[in-house]
Amino acid sequence: MDEPPPAGKILHETGNSALGTTDLELTNGVTVTIRPTGFKNDEIKMDSWRWGGSRNFDLSNRQNAENAAYLIQTMGVKDFSSIDLQKFLAGKTIDVLPYINSYDEGIQGNSSVKDFETFLQLVNLYFTRPRRDEKLFQSYINSQKAFVQNILANPNAYFEDTVSKIEFNNNPWAGGIAKASDFDKINLDTALSIYRNIYGNAYGIHFTFVGNLDIAKTKPLIETYLGSLPASPKENKFSDRGIRPVNGIKEVNIKKGADKKSLVNIIFNGEAPYSQQEELKLKALTDVLNIKIIEQLREEMSGIYGGGLRGSLEKRPYNHYSVTLSFPCAPENVDKLIKAAFDIIRAAQEKGIEQKDLDKVKETLKKQNQDQMKQNDHWLDGLSFAWIERNDPMWILNYSNSVDALTVLDIQEAAKKYFNMQNYLKAVLNPEK
Repeated sequence: MDEPPPAGKILHETGNSALGTTDLELTNGVTVTIRPTGFKNDEIKMDSWRWGGSRNFDLSNRQNAENAAYLIQTMGVKDFSSIDLQKFLAGKTIDVLPYINSYDEGIQGNSSVKDFETFLQLVNLYFTRPRRDEKLFQSYINSQKAFVQNILANPNAYFEDTVSKIEFNNNPWAGGIAKASDFDKINLDTALSIYRNIYGNAYGIHFTFVGNLDIAKTKPLIETYLGSLPASPKENKFSDRGIRPVNGIKEVNIKKGADKKSLVNIIFNGEAPYSQQEELKLKALTDVLNIKIIEQLREEMSGIYGGGLRGSLEKRPYNHYSVTLSFPCAPENVDKLIKAAFDIIRAAQEKGIEQKDLDKVKETLKKQNQDQMKQNDHWLDGLSFAWIERNDPMWILNYSNSVDALTVLDIQEAAKKYFNMQNYLKAVLNPEK
């Protein structure tokens, strides 16, 4: 920056001794959480976001909104193109990425201790000085077209895209693989206007910093580069575009590709109240059942060499869950492997699970957590997600106790809740011949 911007001020400061955090509220409505750590001598990690996102814009502007942040990453800030920035930052440890998701928007990055002020300057410029460059815009469009041109020729990509369309009844807002023609819908000035609409007002954005930070030295820098961001009071919200899965049992068979192999995707989803404890129960459920899937489908039946269950429980845009069973196998084994997997699920629902399997999962979860508690990324994710999802950040400290509290009855009840045998999508990819 040519000169520092006029600094804002810290209005309020509060501390949480248990979490080791300091929370700041600035005069412009930006808020900050700082969590100093000693895990790495030369690492500072940052994430920031607020409710918002690409789905706040009209469907006609979907491509402009979804690509706006990527375009600015390509075109650069102030009078620096992305290539100029790379040259300027050579020898420095700085990474800054603005992002616009479906339901939120923000900026993330990391830096070394000595480069922290330069890092904050760059963060400020991504809010205040996005750069317009017709040539780099066209380069981005051409590169994206080339990238997606052949994706749908890949059988697995074609399968995932087709299943997504069926699962969400062709809702135009639902995910899916972009086509080359979609990038012709992007207008440089419209995308730039959307970017400026989002980042030109920083009100309500929350920054989380984790790493080797000195609070006393960090606060003046935050007042200067974050407290000066343009902001005026506004409501930050996301838009629910009504993307809902189809109901009932739906079976899809797709033929694509020449390789003699099949891919099975079975998707269970529906509405369910969200809580951090329920999210943990769903995680434990899929981990326990994956033990049985490995034992029976892979080791006893020699039918699969990968895959298994994964699940998610989410708050936004509405409380809902999704559990997917996915595995590759030989075409002649599809039916018997699906039956074996369903038998494992039904056994968990009707008879419950074995204590030894739950104990194994609990031990693994606690060991993973013990290791992660010494990592900046874990603290950044925990604190940052707690803020955006309005969760209790004390969960970070209470996680192992929550794992200990899990019972076989909890997992059986979760199996009944998250595997509705009257509501799933079974999709199978087979070779064309």
